[in-house]
Amino acid sequence: MNLILCCTPLQVLIARKIIELHPNEQFFGVMFGGVWDKKRTLYASKLAEACSDSMNIDTGKDLKGFDSFKLMRQLKNKITHKGFDKVFLANLNSLWLQTYLSHVSFKELYTFDDGSDNIFPHPNLLREPDTFKYKLIKAFIGDRYSVHKLFKKIKKHYTVYPNYKNIVSNVEPISLWDNKVDGEIDGEVSFFIGQPLLNTKEENISLIKKLKDQIPFDYYFPHPAEDYRVDGVNYVESELIFEDYVFKHLANKKVIIYTFFSSVAFNLLSHPNVEIRFIRTSIPRWQFCYDSFPKLGLTIYKEI
Repeated sequence: MNLILCCTPLQVLIARKIIELHPNEQFFGVMFGGVWDKKRTLYASKLAEACSDSMNIDTGKDLKGFDSFKLMRQLKNKITHKGFDKVFLANLNSLWLQTYLSHVSFKELYTFDDGSDNIFPHPNLLREPDTFKYKLIKAFIGDRYSVHKLFKKIKKHYTVYPNYKNIVSNVEPISLWDNKVDGEIDGEVSFFIGQPLLNTKEENISLIKKLKDQIPFDYYFPHPAEDYRVDGVNYVESELIFEDYVFKHLANKKVIIYTFFSSVAFNLLSHPNVEIRFIRTSIPRWQFCYDSFPKLGLTIYKEI
């Protein structure tokens, strides 16, 4: 049996495609999460549907510090399957995933994308503190792995970004949609993909109002962290992540996506019915995200 670990709805979407590539193998799926809203619950069920067996791990919504570490320490008591042939995961630097793997055995390790972080320089996925305090925490929770140890074990990486250099050299491309997109295009619809880039609710609302005045989008697809709404903006309220929303509801539409630098854009960049229009914000702390655009062959549609 194989083990596949997911932390986000997008990872579930990718995981299901990986499972399809191994039709004669059984999978045990684990969904991690601190906030179990309708969206996470839906995608946990989607993971379960694709696996022979599965479980959900609640990482604690409001737990911080020692309370969080105590919960991780108890993780070993929840693990029911101990031995696996292959392990698939995206987040090498997750203490939760490292701790889980510390209490099971496996023969081979495979990874897959955790959004566009895999193709940007100096990704967070490979960052891990190297302090005495951090090492004490890992010892307390029973984590015997590190990013470096896991990275050396990777046999292959599955990517949805085949045209870009990945942080893992040995890659196998996978597609989130069927290779053949059938049907004639019937109309056009545009969306702005929400990203709360500023520190306060008021600042983010002001930014959305500015976008509304300068960008001609039809609908706004909010980020899960956006628990506010702006009058006059047409919001899409859906339990699906945007990629799934496009596949299920907009199969025969031309879809124009306006975005700052959301992973959604990169995930759909090669879709034949999708056009991506990147918007550059003047917010200083996010300028580094745009520095890699020329190397990635990306252009800015508009600056605000």
